[in-house]
Amino acid sequence: MIQNYKLIITGLGNPIPQYQNTWHNIGKEALLEFAESLRSQSSYSFTDLSTQEKNEFITIQLNHKFSNITLLIPNNIYMNTIGSYLCKYISYKHILLTIYDDINLDVNKIKITPKPNRTHKGVLSILNNCKHKIKKLIWIKIGIKTTIYTNYYKNGLKDYVLTKIPKTYKSQIINNVYPKINNVLNNFIQNPALAMHGY
Repeated sequence: MIQNYKLIITGLGNPIPQYQNTWHNIGKEALLEFAESLRSQSSYSFTDLSTQEKNEFITIQLNHKFSNITLLIPNNIYMNTIGSYLCKYISYKHILLTIYDDINLDVNKIKITPKPNRTHKGVLSILNNCKHKIKKLIWIKIGIKTTIYTNYYKNGLKDYVLTKIPKTYKSQIINNVYPKINNVLNNFIQNPALAMHGY
């Protein structure tokens, strides 16, 4: 039964202000946007996020008919070490949905898959630390490949992912990508069977 499983949703990103609004933080920021969208929905409740400023993760336990759903938003940890921290929260009954930036996918596109990009340091951290301790891993990729990357950063991926997202692209992400992510996550929450059998 799906009720016997616990769903955790996280998003990859780094702390401290210099990483905010960069391509590499888009997974974490998408999850924050989703969390904010839940505030207006009476079927959900969670504690004030400001009370968790010093925590490794901002933890949001959703009040829903399927009660075993938790958002873990990285707070004071870097993505290349996230797997070692996630291990404290998971067991073989958990399904983990991870949102992250993917350079192989065009900007404004998302993809849900059981197969991640293994060159991503945050993805590797989760795989190396959590793969054999969890029921199922599902990855939600957000495309970040733009003409800026293909024209100027082809040999400098690290430099590209740590640049601030230009305003034109940021506007597209807010209007197109975040609503898609919100819809996907709401679907998983409303129908957790998707997490077990849909992907």
